[in-house]
Amino acid sequence: MFGTLILTMLLFVTVIYFAALYLRDASIMDIFWGVGFILIAVQSLYIAFYNNLDVSLPKLIATGLVVIWGARLSLHIFARHNGEDPRYAQWRHDWGSTYVWRSYIQIFLLQGALALIITLPVTLLNFSTVISSAVSMNWLWVGCAIWAAGFLFESVADLQLSYFKSHPANKGKLLTMGLWQYSRHPNYFGEAVQWWGVFVVALSVMSVSWYLLIIGPVVITYFIRFVSGVPLLENRMKRNSQFAHYAAKTNAFIPWFSK
Repeated sequence: MFGTLILTMLLFVTVIYFAALYLRDASIMDIFWGVGFILIAVQSLYIAFYNNLDVSLPKLIATGLVVIWGARLSLHIFARHNGEDPRYAQWRHDWGSTYVWRSYIQIFLLQGALALIITLPVTLLNFSTVISSAVSMNWLWVGCAIWAAGFLFESVADLQLSYFKSHPANKGKLLTMGLWQYSRHPNYFGEAVQWWGVFVVALSVMSVSWYLLIIGPVVITYFIRFVSGVPLLENRMKRNSQFAHYAAKTNAFIPWFSK
């Protein structure tokens, strides 16, 4: 069953790769990042149904949460997309003649592999045999509440940033109000929280091992905080003269009151 998901994701990222080469814009992968998660979640649920595994409430909820998260994220990135992201443009310049094969491995295949790993709470849940008596409804609703808090946090933060950037007077300035006065990256924080919510939803099914389910939220939290999210963005933010003061009083990731 997992083999089918791997092949589907390989085909998915390869098609986007060739489209990116044609458009000379590798950052279209960001637009389809959320779509890839939807593809994995929905396909795993279909495979479970096709193999006569119970399509239970936890499976429907977990899959639905991923669909909502992925759709909102992809639509948001599509709406703000305006040419190749500077990070990808820099890699295109730095990698030179090796860009064609290196971008396929380090951008497209890597993101496809990460999507498969991060969605483990959903795929493991969907491929499990669920007995209704082995479902903890308390864990299920707690997971939904955690996910909803993260979704609200990410959505509001993105809206605040979009509104801020829409005003020409704010060009060259940093957003330090709203949720952004409590965290320098509240949208990233909200994204990570949503995957912890999905983890708890999957945890409501007692037959699924927690130490496998937890891989997904740990990986996305680590990458957002220490690899591809916060560090890359802050390397650009540091060029702004306001950043040092903002960073000194505002947490990088977990929201807290200004120092």
